[in-house]
Amino acid sequence: MSRIRHAVLGAALLTSASACFSYQPASFSQLEPETDVRVELTAPGVERLRSGRNNEGRLLRDFTLDGKLAQLSGDSLVVKVPTTTVPDPGARSVTFFQPVTVARSEVRRTDMRVLDRKRTTITAIVLGTLSLAAAIYAIDRGGESSGTTPVPGGPNEIRIPARIRLSLP
Repeated sequence: MSRIRHAVLGAALLTSASACFSYQPASFSQLEPETDVRVELTAPGVERLRSGRNNEGRLLRDFTLDGKLAQLSGDSLVVKVPTTTVPDPGARSVTFFQPVTVARSEVRRTDMRVLDRKRTTITAIVLGTLSLAAAIYAIDRGGESSGTTPVPGGPNEIRIPARIRLSLP
């Protein structure tokens, strides 16, 4: 039984890890503002960002920039890259974005983040089936824990010292 549980758990984790979103190659004509993009840069583009005054080199991950497309013009594009998230204990977290301008000649490839409907559907079916199987298993077992319940004791013993005085005539 333990092997089956581990196999089912492993399959569920692998399915859920590979589902939902993926990056697909996209041309400049397919990109729109506020689209999640991954931009792979050429070597001169990476060198320009690393040696720039605005410290934009720290936003690179290998040769790529990940963020949202802010603007697309004829010769350049602007990518808003998330830099830091500041958790405020009194309010919700705030993510700051830094705009990075890249010339089209410095772009090797652009990828757009898209929803993978097939994988998402499979993940939902697998997780729903596992949840239903867990509920059926619990109901078949009586819905109770398999441990023992401690026997409740009586009330606490209270001893009050009593002084009895006897008066003799």
